[in-house]
Amino acid sequence: MIVDARVICPQNPWRVWGLRALTGKDPSVAHWISGRAGFEAGYQQARAQVRAWLRRRPEGMVWVGCTGGKHRSVYVAERLGRDLGVEVRHRDLD
Repeated sequence: MIVDARVICPQNPWRVWGLRALTGKDPSVAHWISGRAGFEAGYQQARAQVRAWLRRRPEGMVWVGCTGGKHRSVYVAERLGRDLGVEVRHRDLD
């Protein structure tokens, strides 16, 4: 399953100078993303879809992507991992 974090949060934190060098694991980036209008509703919808998909495929993988792979997708993946109790690995952080 693929989750497009650009749909959940259309605004890109990379465009905010103070957030550019940080990642979605940083609390200030997480706060910025979670504070965008419509984010919470979009996240809850994505979480429900991922949960339902993982029930059908417990060994399945969920890919979360965005433009650069360092802000929105990282935050959404980390939050999904906490909320759903699944392992999270990041491809583009290193």
